[in-house]
Amino acid sequence: MKIAFVILACVSVPVAAAIQVTIVQPTPGQLAGDSVFVAATVTSTFEIASVTASVADRTSLLTFSSSSVPGRFGAIPGWTNTVSLNGLERGAFNITVTARDVFGAESSSQTSFTLDRRPVLRITAPLQDTVTKSSVPVDFSFSDDGPTLATIRILAGSTLLATNPVTSLNLSAFDHSSVTLRFEITDSEGQTTTDQRTVFIESNPRLRAIGPAPPPDDLKVKIEGDWIAYHDGGIWAGLSNTVTRVAYGIQSDGPRTLALTTDGTLYTDPVRYFSQERGWFYAVMKLKDGVVSPVMDEVKGRKIETEFISNFAPFWDGQHVLYIKRDPERGYALILLANGVETMIAGWNDSMPAFTALNGWVAYTQKGTSGQDQIWMRAPDGSKAQRTFFGSSSRIEVLNPSGELMLSNAGVKHLSQPGKPLLELSAFIGQPAWSGDHWSVTIGSTLFRLDPADVIQSISIRNGQAMISLRTVNTGPVEIQASTDLENWQTLATVPPSEGVVEFSDQGSVGLLLRFYRTVSQ
Repeated sequence: MKIAFVILACVSVPVAAAIQVTIVQPTPGQLAGDSVFVAATVTSTFEIASVTASVADRTSLLTFSSSSVPGRFGAIPGWTNTVSLNGLERGAFNITVTARDVFGAESSSQTSFTLDRRPVLRITAPLQDTVTKSSVPVDFSFSDDGPTLATIRILAGSTLLATNPVTSLNLSAFDHSSVTLRFEITDSEGQTTTDQRTVFIESNPRLRAIGPAPPPDDLKVKIEGDWIAYHDGGIWAGLSNTVTRVAYGIQSDGPRTLALTTDGTLYTDPVRYFSQERGWFYAVMKLKDGVVSPVMDEVKGRKIETEFISNFAPFWDGQHVLYIKRDPERGYALILLANGVETMIAGWNDSMPAFTALNGWVAYTQKGTSGQDQIWMRAPDGSKAQRTFFGSSSRIEVLNPSGELMLSNAGVKHLSQPGKPLLELSAFIGQPAWSGDHWSVTIGSTLFRLDPADVIQSISIRNGQAMISLRTVNTGPVEIQASTDLENWQTLATVPPSEGVVEFSDQGSVGLLLRFYRTVSQ
């Protein structure tokens, strides 16, 4: 007798796998460039094995993150990646996101987007930090894949300068200032590409370009002879090859001012200091040969730190140390320290004086009768003289070793020379400096030489002709030149070496609506 056995194998097979794919990005009709960012959420009965995104002939594998998909109330879990669109032509495309579970079941979702690359803008001119007298050359190109020509706008701040390709821009309306030229290219889909260049406009004929601007000084670093000092939270000083930390535990609020003398003595901004006589106070600190001591003043009595700041803002002029002294009862004073002895240069005032010093000369401000800042000068012999008498406040710019002072009032620059009347230099932008044997001005990335020897004081009309009044202290001939466009100049006359005021008439000015003049020293 034969017996037959039937063995049944029981296998659990999913019969109702449910997968739902939701495309979050791109949204229908969204614009994309050389790649498209894809973000999707997936819900599934079973574990997801892979999620892919396909556009035309390219596919990318999406990766999961717990917080990568943009949601209404922040990032949510989902699948993301980018799909490269390089090589595809502009137009509408479908994107398909497909999710597959571990048992091979899959589901897809699809949306559309538009491939339209942003315009590409290339600016050749002007270069960044270009300096010009009036007009600036413009050279740029752009490309776009749209069906219509992109629109162009060139703006200076909110001022629209051009809406079409141009070869130059007239910026004379912005004289004595800097402007940021913004180039905008907008395509047919409203996508805008921008770039910008900063341009400085300065027509002062006293300025002559001589080369690139030097790097700015590091105000945290001081060098005197073989000695160097700097601060980076602590204070370091010493010979240039053996710099060591010289101030441990000294704390100061805000930026620290350093004054380094030629013998290696270092003065630094006020720090909190305790004295048995006065308690806590703030003082300029002197650091020498490893010893830290406060620079004291004549004010006596214990004062709490919120009431009193004794000395601050130390400054080394090559011969002396100067600083500001404050007394809550008397105000501010400017002090010169020599051989341990204090000499008051200016004080007491309700407001802190501005000052600078060099080679024994001290320029400082004192209040005039109407509360304006007038500039005074103290000579190395101790004599003092008022240098400005304007009805508005003047500002100290730069002092040179001979006591010549560059200053400004109401935006106009002046040169004050010992024993001579104030010389007007007109307005100009930039940072003036004394460069060894001449005045210079840094504007943007360009260094200019400033020639203050001769200045056109006034221009008037007499009998239909322009009458030019030239004030000169030159040691060589000076050419008077004229122009109608600030580009092409014609020499009208040559003034021989002189000192004083020279007047002459310009017969070529008759009937002209616009005429510019400048002087050139030979």
